[in-house]
Amino acid sequence: MHSKGEENQMRRILVVGSTPLIFFCLVFVGSCMRHDHEPQGRLTHQSGCKVFIMNSGWGAIWPMDEDECLHYRFSENTLYLSQQNAAFNCCPGKIAATITVKDNVISIRETEQESGCKCLCLYDLEFEVVHLEPGTYRTSE
Repeated sequence: MHSKGEENQMRRILVVGSTPLIFFCLVFVGSCMRHDHEPQGRLTHQSGCKVFIMNSGWGAIWPMDEDECLHYRFSENTLYLSQQNAAFNCCPGKIAATITVKDNVISIRETEQESGCKCLCLYDLEFEVVHLEPGTYRTSE
């Protein structure tokens, strides 16, 4: 058994020894957790070239029934976007996207690594934006 003086000393050591750990958890882990809950988007999939568009010298020849469109689905704070018939070079290298969310506007900036050929192709792209609070958003490119 411990005397009352030893027990009080042990409690003080436990409390004082725990204080830096609690401070670390509240400050550092809390700040990391806040950053994890900001909306973050990424390109998750791209198709291969679907439709080859030739340059006729008079301008590009576009198939009339191949309109570009954007479909979406929202589930558990994740927005899934599917962009159909996005036009890029036939030899784009890597297609990348930067997605930002600010003031209820979701901006998607798509880039191709290179323009290696003198033609265009239509691609389907899929994106996801995680940690997105339910609400009304606009998209912009």
